[in-house]
Amino acid sequence: MKRKVFVVLAFLGVVLAPVGGLFGKADHAGWVGAVGMAVGGIAFPFAVTLVSRRLWPLFAGLLAGLFAVLAGMFFAPSLWLKVDAETLTGCEVVDERTVTSTKSPSTTVSTVDCAGERFEIVPFTSSSEFVGKVGSETTLLVDRTGLLKPVRPSDVESAAVWVVPLAVLLQLALVVVVLRLPPPKEEK
Repeated sequence: MKRKVFVVLAFLGVVLAPVGGLFGKADHAGWVGAVGMAVGGIAFPFAVTLVSRRLWPLFAGLLAGLFAVLAGMFFAPSLWLKVDAETLTGCEVVDERTVTSTKSPSTTVSTVDCAGERFEIVPFTSSSEFVGKVGSETTLLVDRTGLLKPVRPSDVESAAVWVVPLAVLLQLALVVVVLRLPPPKEEK
């Protein structure tokens, strides 16, 4: 394959890991996120290795790719909500129920009414703040695109504004480094 194909594959890996993390938390597209993160995390290290025709970028790419996948999984949804969420105040908890599953622990799902619009609030993470008892007032962050479910403001990680860009810049820096390397000397 030509070098340009591997360069494109490397850039695709840079994009897929954080975007996959975002879609991993999406309401109806979780499998897209899993595929995106897997392809991004696996394609990137091999692509930078094949671009450079050296072995060390494989290890650097694995580390950078793993960091990008983790940043995507844990911080991309928070970054998305920091950029695109609308804050709704004065919302009232109108219903609460416990959902049980054989595969995971029981979860409390709350129905919240915000000026006539109702939202089902499922805990964003296992450490999510409790929405409140029925009749209590709460604040929600609602994704304007509808990609992510509404969450409590405390569920949004403040570190997301630097972790995700750092992961992307780290991968981009590695791509630039391997592109600037002279071709390896061929053994005779």
